[in-house]
Amino acid sequence: MSRRLLPLLCCLCLAVPARAETLNVGGTDIAYTVPEGYVIGDGPRYAELIEFASRAQPPDIRILSIYTTEKDNAAFLAGTGALDNFLIISVNRQLEKQNLRPADFAQLRDAVATVQNQKKSEVQSEAERLIDSASNGNLGLGGLEFLGCSDDGPARFSCLTVLTQIDRSEGKEYSSRQAALSTWLLTQGKLLQINQYENLDQEMDLFEQAAAFQTRARHVVDELNIPSDTAGSGLFQDFPGRLVLVAVLGGLIGGLAAVIRKKKTPAA
Repeated sequence: MSRRLLPLLCCLCLAVPARAETLNVGGTDIAYTVPEGYVIGDGPRYAELIEFASRAQPPDIRILSIYTTEKDNAAFLAGTGALDNFLIISVNRQLEKQNLRPADFAQLRDAVATVQNQKKSEVQSEAERLIDSASNGNLGLGGLEFLGCSDDGPARFSCLTVLTQIDRSEGKEYSSRQAALSTWLLTQGKLLQINQYENLDQEMDLFEQAAAFQTRARHVVDELNIPSDTAGSGLFQDFPGRLVLVAVLGGLIGGLAAVIRKKKTPAA
């Protein structure tokens, strides 16, 4: 073997390969890469979080996987800290078997923007009802602010929301703020929803934090390496209103993690 090639081969052997995973959506395998610094949420504590999330959302939503940062994962499993930053990949059960086309995706994008602009009170009311029922009255939604949507690619768009969550689990009301970025992605004709969450520091500017989170969250979606293509044929049915509601409810998933926060702020 050439002496020049040996150092190169050693470097290749020492390199840490990207962690490849696969999702199955309606019989279609979708490959993706685990973002750098993230680990899959596994074990009883995550099972509890996913079970709560499933109860807080419409039953046609199926959670495929949950990831969090390595730092948050260690603290969360040890019970010494909150799950402050995590992402969830999900699909709508009623759309799994369908192959969507670009026109369908454009219809969804426009419908999401319309719902956020014109039906905020309706969305918030339904979200409050579901979160209250799922938590037996221990958690609530104090408010939400839709901060707009943007096209992130040819078949990918995202919407940013800031939520105020109320925790009554310890006999006194505490509030927390959370930023949520919901990304819709059309790949191989299948629609994925990627929800990312980050708890905000209430002593700092909330909207500046949300904007910084949005930038980081978009980068995380890029790192998933899921190609947003326009393949597939079919006709999108009338589900956009439900999907945008799911995006809002998905942000409330962080409410369960808020219960174990070390420092809580009494609700005003």
